[in-house]
Amino acid sequence: PPSLGYANYNKNELYTIAEHPQKTCWYVWTTVCLRSFTFAESEGFSRVAALGVNLGGSTVIKAAALSDFPVCAASLFSPGFFPPSDDVDKLSERVSVSVDGYAHMYKIPFFQICCSNDVDSSLDRISELNEQAAGKSLLYIAPRVAKSYTKEIQSNINLFFSEYLDNSVLNEEEKNIFAPSFDFSASGAEDKMYFSLKCSHKLKEVSLFVSHGITNPAYRNWRAVPLEKAGEDEYLGYTQVYSSDKTVYSFACLTTENGFIYSTPVLKKVPSSLKIKPTVITKRRLIYDSDMGVDDFFAAEEKFVPEVKEGPFSIGGISASKGLCTYKLGDVAFSGSRDSVLQLLMFSPVAQEVTFSVTDEEHFTTYSCKKFISPETDWTKIMLQVSDLKSNEGYLSGWDKAILLRIDAEEEVLISSLLWV
Repeated sequence: PPSLGYANYNKNELYTIAEHPQKTCWYVWTTVCLRSFTFAESEGFSRVAALGVNLGGSTVIKAAALSDFPVCAASLFSPGFFPPSDDVDKLSERVSVSVDGYAHMYKIPFFQICCSNDVDSSLDRISELNEQAAGKSLLYIAPRVAKSYTKEIQSNINLFFSEYLDNSVLNEEEKNIFAPSFDFSASGAEDKMYFSLKCSHKLKEVSLFVSHGITNPAYRNWRAVPLEKAGEDEYLGYTQVYSSDKTVYSFACLTTENGFIYSTPVLKKVPSSLKIKPTVITKRRLIYDSDMGVDDFFAAEEKFVPEVKEGPFSIGGISASKGLCTYKLGDVAFSGSRDSVLQLLMFSPVAQEVTFSVTDEEHFTTYSCKKFISPETDWTKIMLQVSDLKSNEGYLSGWDKAILLRIDAEEEVLISSLLWV
């Protein structure tokens, strides 16, 4: 109705603070959610769960802090965060309608699900939100994807809801079997950063992801770091560091024996605080070849799964027809010099144009160009120069500023190698 018109979705007014919190869309949306719980209870339902997707997650987070009627709740992707502000006059209104003030108040088990490279750069704030819950919330970070509803996310949601909807009450021991508690830490030794994950329960799998120096979460290259079992309940891994003052980011994913996957919050460590001296960077000309498998590549669209296939002359290449991406160019060990040329060895089964897009780390501007490729030449060397890549703002200033490479084609293409020349 017109009297509640301010509660209609309006992207431009979403984070505008009204004179009173009750006159915001956030208040009305949460009220509707709470009323739906009341209605379900009045209809005789005793086991109810709530799932909020995108901004709907904000509504469910607040509802989970205000109502103990649902048996559990979950939020998928970013619930929406108010942008930073120095306006102290609006502080109380912001606190009352933003999600930040509610995580420590959860009355029911909560599960926050997100992706590591979501374009709204929400990963760090979601991780901090989870830590504010002080053990009342589980977190899952889908690695190396952006806002993708992966099969792991789908399975996780089903397992989490089933655990609580199918059981009347879970005691602490049962909760700890479903998602065992852990201790995740980093330390310095032998000029390396060592990671330790301790968990007293048996796990099916543990994986560790580390990123160096990129402050914007959307553009971090999450390199998989091997972990080794050290004793009955500890896993150890390490990485070299390339700067004493640039933050190293890390998180681990734990898979239980029943297939439920959850994550540690993002751990941030400055190497100098751990007395780690940086390793001298040995620049690598070879960024990728097919022997590395899928490596650090991912697809912008989840239906196009990257995989290595065989091309002409039995040479392998990574394949994805639309939105094949990697943040590896932003990794200091693989980054190019200002005037480098990026050489790609590619094969296309049909004659077509391929679009190459590069995002820079200074302004997060995307620069693009198109190259024609034909099967007549079998494997084709594509040479990308800085002067090839342009946007409305001009040309890419240098390969040393590149942090994201994306390759798009109408039909499938194979990429056998990426090399600086």
